[in-house]
Amino acid sequence: MNKIYSEQIKKIISDASDIAKERKEKLNSIHLLYAMFQTEDTICRFLFLEKQINIMKFNKKWEEFSNKEEQENLCQKIIDKAKEIAIRYQSKYVYDEHLLYAILLEPESFAYQLIVEFNFIISKLLDEIEEIFDFDLYEEEVLPYLINLSKANKPHRYIKRGNYIERLEYILAKKQKNNPLLIGNAGVGKTAIVEGLAESYKDAVIYQLNIATTIADTKYRGELEEKLVKVMDYIKSTEAIIFIDEIHNIVGAGSNDGSLDIANLLKPYLARSDIKCIGATTLDEYYRYIAKDKALMRRFQTILVEEPTIEETKQIINGIIDQYEDYHKITYPEEIINEIIKISDCYLPNKTFPDKAIDLMDELASRYNLTKKDKSQKTKTMHYLLKQIIFEESGIRPVQVNKLKNIKLNYNDYYKTYENFLNLKKPTNNLLVINTNKEFKINLLLNDLKQIFNFKDEMYLEINLESYQDYQSLSNLIGSSKGYVGYDQGGLLTNHLLKYPFSVIYFKNFKTSNYQIQTYLKSILKSNHLFDSKNNRIMLQNVIFVIDENQKEDKIGLISKSSL
Repeated sequence: MNKIYSEQIKKIISDASDIAKERKEKLNSIHLLYAMFQTEDTICRFLFLEKQINIMKFNKKWEEFSNKEEQENLCQKIIDKAKEIAIRYQSKYVYDEHLLYAILLEPESFAYQLIVEFNFIISKLLDEIEEIFDFDLYEEEVLPYLINLSKANKPHRYIKRGNYIERLEYILAKKQKNNPLLIGNAGVGKTAIVEGLAESYKDAVIYQLNIATTIADTKYRGELEEKLVKVMDYIKSTEAIIFIDEIHNIVGAGSNDGSLDIANLLKPYLARSDIKCIGATTLDEYYRYIAKDKALMRRFQTILVEEPTIEETKQIINGIIDQYEDYHKITYPEEIINEIIKISDCYLPNKTFPDKAIDLMDELASRYNLTKKDKSQKTKTMHYLLKQIIFEESGIRPVQVNKLKNIKLNYNDYYKTYENFLNLKKPTNNLLVINTNKEFKINLLLNDLKQIFNFKDEMYLEINLESYQDYQSLSNLIGSSKGYVGYDQGGLLTNHLLKYPFSVIYFKNFKTSNYQIQTYLKSILKSNHLFDSKNNRIMLQNVIFVIDENQKEDKIGLISKSSL
């Protein structure tokens, strides 16, 4: 026998062979496991006795495999794998821990299945062996492609909201369709939820697949398949869970010259109940990529992750604020935290809670430490810096909003008329609504805005409603419904407001449009937000609406329509 095998291993293999002969069976992995169990001072014996498993219990479970035949040469494969592990670890000899570790990496072996029958959690057994003997060998092959979320340092602690982690656990515990898919807007905390699960989940380790690293250097056909098979075999053998963030990227990724993309390579694994996968993507990307592949879509059970409310966001920030204060070595006044949440809700409608509030809190501390302004009045200085950040991100200067009164005074005649126009007893939540039924010069308003605000020409949008004669044309403004042509493109009005939260929207020929469209537009003028066809919430507090009610007179020759 090869000199690298220790005397202990040689005896275990010899004893296993003798046991097989006594039982008149072909040598298989259970014979190896039994021989290890009988040998003093082996890690196998220690772990089994710790779980109060004796020879009688072992033999009783063994009987369940008596009429089965193990895959040919699998026992030799395990012995060779133990040698490979020992060499990689730079061990002079192969010991029993290498042999047991090799068994735990072979889910097809009877020994592996017997260990599972004794209610061992394979991933935990591997962790124990790695910790006791200070090695983590097999992972070296797949570590570049996987991130262990159960051990990784997280940006900040997970603050529970809703029952998302419980729902993940319910789905993962199912026999079929046990692959959860988190769907939600960017920044709502999908990845944080999975990190929170990894922190608390006791049944398995969660690994995140690094798609970019997996695809890297796969120039030739078959290389990607080889990498992915190796990764999935490792996930299966350790009974771990794989997490794929931005999972829509697997559709089409890595395909070239007849080879399959990652999505098609994963489908056979996802169809099995012994491999569990958690995905995360946005609603748009889900419908654009995942929903179009019916076979891929069927393998997941979706969980819609809602944006947290203002109150929930405050709880999240209060739960992690100490980590940012320790990092930046400052303390946030409570007044500033409240202002961060309020101002991010009002002026950053394109982003979502809690991400936008956390990002604002982080940058504010960074600027405060680097600013040369007087810091004797911390709260006042932070207020100033906060408004500066908002201006750079959105083009809106909150500090100048009071100057809007001058705009309202200049257009007082028009400003008064919109109350009757909307049948309101109090002003709308919008920045300003001007309704004009007489001659109105839009350029005068734009010039005033340029002088008072940092208003730019591209923030102005003019929509002629004369061509909006049927209710279906509303899709031109807010986007087509899901499943209809143009859904991916969005709407003229909503696309503009998403890009420029501070805008002037000029509706020309309002009264010539379809009555239902008029009713819809009046309803959004009364509100402080609207939803587009993709269910994105668009805030309207910083939008100036100009409603032109002038109605064109249709003429026949020299006779106007009204005189007929």
